[in-house]
Amino acid sequence: ISSIEAAVQRVISRDIFEDLVIKIGTGDALDMDTISDHLIRGGYQATDLVEYKGEFSIRGGILDIFPSSSSNPVRIEFYGDRIESIREFDVATQRSINSLDSVRILPVREVALDSEILKEGDKTATLFDYLPLDTVIVLDDPDLVNRKGDEFWEMISARYRESTVKKPPFPAPELF
Repeated sequence: ISSIEAAVQRVISRDIFEDLVIKIGTGDALDMDTISDHLIRGGYQATDLVEYKGEFSIRGGILDIFPSSSSNPVRIEFYGDRIESIREFDVATQRSINSLDSVRILPVREVALDSEILKEGDKTATLFDYLPLDTVIVLDDPDLVNRKGDEFWEMISARYRESTVKKPPFPAPELF
């Protein structure tokens, strides 16, 4: 279920999204600086103590991260560049809850467009680009969808016109 505004909103393309996903398993060899850079690119914030989704902390050979898709943060312990253990932990007590064999870390933000991605060309998509080709789409009220779509396009056009008065324009087709 989606509104027309959400359905046509430009987000990162599926290939960039999949590139921002980090899959980590016990025994994997990973460089801490590379992981840190990857997390920042995916919208995570470095902090001293992980308390909220989208934060991570590095202390020596320990990486604490609160994945956007998890109920609890995860503590990843390294021995050198090799992952020794992965455990969920309680935010309040900082104590381990249970051990995991692996963890999948999704980007925090829905859109993680940086200048590098924009330089690569059209690397954006809509909800429809994420759906399988055989997806059945049902419109509950087609007239309302059309009206809302027209209103949304008018709002986008008005904001674009206003923004070009104040600063050099960013080509609208690249955003919508």
